[in-house]
Amino acid sequence: EWKVEKIYLVGFSFGAFPALFSKTPVERKILITPFVNWNLHKTHEEKELRKTLIFLEHAYNNVYRIDASAFLKELEQYNYDNHVNSLEKITVVSGTRDSITSTDEIQWLVEKFGAKHVQLEIEHTANLSEQDYAKLLS
Repeated sequence: EWKVEKIYLVGFSFGAFPALFSKTPVERKILITPFVNWNLHKTHEEKELRKTLIFLEHAYNNVYRIDASAFLKELEQYNYDNHVNSLEKITVVSGTRDSITSTDEIQWLVEKFGAKHVQLEIEHTANLSEQDYAKLLS
């Protein structure tokens, strides 16, 4: 028999979007180097934006079987209001060596959703140390 005391929902990169807008009640949502707002992300440096678009074309067309441009159009039109409970605890993790996630996007998450911001010495990855995960879950 399992005794569940706390449930955390962790979303990395594109997985941060469904984690952020999940209706499942959890102790805390943790968004690691998130990609949730295309309107902010597309203003990021052209070189990094190109990497994102190349990733979308490869990953979404070959893995998820969806059209990347349709996905981005849907994200561009997404209404972020009224989709997150203002009482939810949200932590946003950015990496000092992450060239993919826009600092504007991190700031937007902090301001719009009252998220706590934690900056780690990481790149665009969810491969965190055990100590870093323990810190995020405390």
